[in-house]
Formats: sequence, C-alpha cells, structure tokens
Amino acid sequence: MASVASVNAAMASMTQSAAVPSEAMQKAGAHACTDITGFGLLGHAYEMAHASEVCLMIEAVRVPLLPDALDLIAKGMLTRGDKNNRAYVGDTIEIAPHVSREMQSALFDPQTAGGLLISIEKSKSEKLANEIGAKIIGEVQTSYAGVLIRVY
Repeated sequence: MASVASVNAAMASMTQSAAVPSEAMQKAGAHACTDITGFGLLGHAYEMAHASEVCLMIEAVRVPLLPDALDLIAKGMLTRGDKNNRAYVGDTIEIAPHVSREMQSALFDPQTAGGLLISIEKSKSEKLANEIGAKIIGEVQTSYAGVLIRVY
C-alpha cells in the first residue's frame, strides 16, 4: 500500500541518530525531552505534561508527518496503538473539532523510532529548532485544571 518514497522516508526517519539533537538541546538548556515511541506523540506528551503538572498546547498542522501518512490512515492502515493510546491519555486531552480523525490517529500512532519531543524556553526554541532541523509544534501552559493536552 505504501509507495517506495514513503517507505524510504520512513526508513530514513527511523535510522536517524538522536545524538546531535541531544547534544544541542543540552547546550541550549532544554527542560525535558522524550523520544516518541510506543505511546505516540500524544501518549508521550501526556507523560511529560503529567510529570510537570502543565498543559501542552499542540498545533496539529505543525506536527511533521511522514509522506502519505494521512492517506494510509484514511485507507484504514492503523495499529492497535491508536485505540490503546487514546485510552491511555483518557479524558486528560481536548482535541478541537476541526482536527481530522486521520490527524488524530497520526498523533496517537506508536512509533518504532520516532522523533523527539523537547521542552525548552520559548525564547530559545526557534534557535534550537533551526539548529537541529526540528519543528515547533506548540507551547506549554502552566495552568491545566486536569487537561494535560490541548490539540488545536
């Protein structure tokens, strides 16, 4: 079902070392970091937010995806992790109505070797993102009232 280009992009992503970003974020003074694996982006975001007692605001359209990911999800290519990871975060997440079901599934999708979710001061985020070729996908809010993640 996946194109050769999609498979090649996935392989390149999974074999990319985290050594350079790790060193750069330490030098930049990152507050926290996790690798995106079995719990997907939102499962790992939940763990970071829960441990820090904050709310993570994630802008769905800014999250980088592999080529054809949304098309493959629309064709039903989902793992059990989609359901399990939704259950894992439970009612601690709010997802805006405009975020498509496919995008939601991509955000919950478990990864073999996904990217890094890094928390750093806003004033330092752009410089670090440029240095390591990363995307800024959201921000941290200090008050959360039980909601740990808001996807908009």
